[in-house]
Amino acid sequence: MERGHFAKHLRRMRLVYQRKHDLLLGAIQRNFGGKASVRGQGAGFHILLTLHSGGSVRQLAEKAAAAGIRVTPMSYTWWSKPENNEPEFILGFGGIAEGRIEEGVQLLAGVWMSQDSFTDI
Repeated sequence: MERGHFAKHLRRMRLVYQRKHDLLLGAIQRNFGGKASVRGQGAGFHILLTLHSGGSVRQLAEKAAAAGIRVTPMSYTWWSKPENNEPEFILGFGGIAEGRIEEGVQLLAGVWMSQDSFTDI
């Protein structure tokens, strides 16, 4: 720490996480378009993804899990259910390699927006 290695490490990691954050937001926009929105940008190592489908959080989470994608429903944090019926998920990006973010979001969008997607969920 006396030699400044820790400060250098922090600067480097800020840049890494900023790139991951930006990659995730761009991938969501490209793959979901207006069918989803994001909250919590810049608030840590995750974002809150809201799908504009009115679908079942449970079924969406099960579809993602079946495809090998781990998403966390926002509902697990609720004390009481909010009036918003749109499915919301916490997506973390801190532990994902930069090169896998686009691929992961693309796969998730494909799973959630397939033929039977929003209408059956």
